[in-house]
Amino acid sequence: MLDFSVFLQRYGVEQWPSGAALRKQMGSLMITFHGYDDDQRELHCIPEVRRFVKEFHRIWQYWLYFLCPAGDVSSLPCLAACCLDKISVFQVEGAPLCAVDCEPDDMRAFLAGLLPGFKLIADQAKVFPEIRRQHLVENYALFGLKPDDVVLKVAGAIG
Repeated sequence: MLDFSVFLQRYGVEQWPSGAALRKQMGSLMITFHGYDDDQRELHCIPEVRRFVKEFHRIWQYWLYFLCPAGDVSSLPCLAACCLDKISVFQVEGAPLCAVDCEPDDMRAFLAGLLPGFKLIADQAKVFPEIRRQHLVENYALFGLKPDDVVLKVAGAIG
């Protein structure tokens, strides 16, 4: 089992600031995996990376909203795919990277599981409903999905 105790002591929910200070932290977390630079597999195909991301997700389900994609938002679906049990990976001829695919309902369920955490963050950061809605629409679009009214209501993005 991986030990995230030092991380949680510093970034656990009870350590979060509120308001603007918390909003500033959103999009500031970077996760890197060293030692796989010469590995031909995509990150979501490497068992050690999948295990790390699944365990990190289990103990801190807020990561998607704090993660800084470093200009490459394609890393978010890749990391989310690490948390799913069933994924398909395929190479498109001429494309430099593999593509990952999953059942839309599996990804929708995964994202729905993150909503209570998103609402907690947004409430504590005092994020206005229209900004919550924009954030959710953008995040869901990364996965080829649209948040429905139930999702938006649960997240406090609509009344």
